Amino acid sequence: MSLALLILSAPVHVLTVGTTPVRLFLFILYVVVLMSAARYMPRVPARVSHIAFSSIVVLFALGLFMQCAVVAEQHLPVRAIAVFFDEGEITNTSLAHSHTAKAALTVLLEPFKDQIVPSADTGIALAHSFGTMVQIVCAVLFVVALITTILCVPNRSEGAWTFVLYLITSFVILVKSVDGGIISDGAVIAVFSFGALLMLPQRFFVRALLVGASVTLALLTILFATGLMLAHVALENAANAGVLFLLLGTLDRVRTHPSRQVFLILLIAVLVLCGKAYADISYRITDLSATLRQDGSYLATYPEESRPDLTHLGSIGRLSVYATDSLAGESVASVLDMYGLPYWYQPVSTYEGSCTSPDTMFKATFTVHAKSDRALPERVEAGSGLAVLTLVPLSAVSPELMEYAGELIMHPCMPRRWNVMQEMLKMAGAERAVVYDFRTWPLRVDK
Repeated sequence: MSLALLILSAPVHVLTVGTTPVRLFLFILYVVVLMSAARYMPRVPARVSHIAFSSIVVLFALGLFMQCAVVAEQHLPVRAIAVFFDEGEITNTSLAHSHTAKAALTVLLEPFKDQIVPSADTGIALAHSFGTMVQIVCAVLFVVALITTILCVPNRSEGAWTFVLYLITSFVILVKSVDGGIISDGAVIAVFSFGALLMLPQRFFVRALLVGASVTLALLTILFATGLMLAHVALENAANAGVLFLLLGTLDRVRTHPSRQVFLILLIAVLVLCGKAYADISYRITDLSATLRQDGSYLATYPEESRPDLTHLGSIGRLSVYATDSLAGESVASVLDMYGLPYWYQPVSTYEGSCTSPDTMFKATFTVHAKSDRALPERVEAGSGLAVLTLVPLSAVSPELMEYAGELIMHPCMPRRWNVMQEMLKMAGAERAVVYDFRTWPLRVDK
């Protein structure tokens, strides 16, 4: 993954990207709310700004503490990108991009669970790691931060560009406080710039950006040098933080130069479009414009999602797998629309070879931590050879947890590979499990 592509994708990563379109919808909603507040809300006392900044800082600190607590509880390597499977839910978390605070916020989402959880990664698979009190504290802090941030929006007399500066900075910091954490891309820069906007004269804004950028660089260097962050993760975080720094700094400089504002708008548009195109590729296994071939793809759904009238090949737990030969010539996007399936689960695969007689199989190796109250079987097979899971017990990492070396071999046409892993672990008896050190490669089939 080249640095150029990382830089192009950075504005989208920082502002609106995700495995689902939810953050983009939230960004649009936030723009509308903030514009209304700027138009109709009176100026608030300085103590409200202090409350807004303090609640954000405490929320970041609490999220980092919860991430460390999860790592310690599950006996994981500090730099591990861990995937949590919990009774049908999947989420991942790491030091570089933590979902622990987002998981704690599920107390706010409980009334809307059936509508929101199937459409987005809410981090709910981590929720059992925290008590109710921690969830309530996180929820209260976030609500306080959100309300006070909206109340502190610059009024119309301070100019449109000051509003845009506040809009971007505040949105990034609110999102990162629960979805990413303080070490994630651009969070430290956002904290310093947000504090400057709230509590310092405008001439100090660029200085705050420089301090934030310096702290970010020092932090990433230390984490990489000590082995707590992988090189490509540190590079991606640095690229995203760097573009956020340049974007905010440029916005600050053009506030008093109307002739440069049109150029800036065009530049942002190009960056966002390029970044969006790259993000679409990086977040999808399947190109939505790809055309299905005869004997070249499978479709997988859960019963509550869809029951397509296609050739049923077998089931992996609750996940049903179908051949798509009768849909040859259709695009992936049209098939997803036909059955009402969201693209972010990758429910349709495309394979260059033959699904009937493939040249390779998909192989993954990983480490599993699961409850040690009962031993897991060493081999689980599902769907008449569609997937085979092997688990070799290694050692007890705690009185409650057992560590296994896992190997998953599945048909190369299988879509929804994380769901396949989830179903295979459940079939092995691990309703709750943590997977990390995940590696994949094609396994050639001897003929």
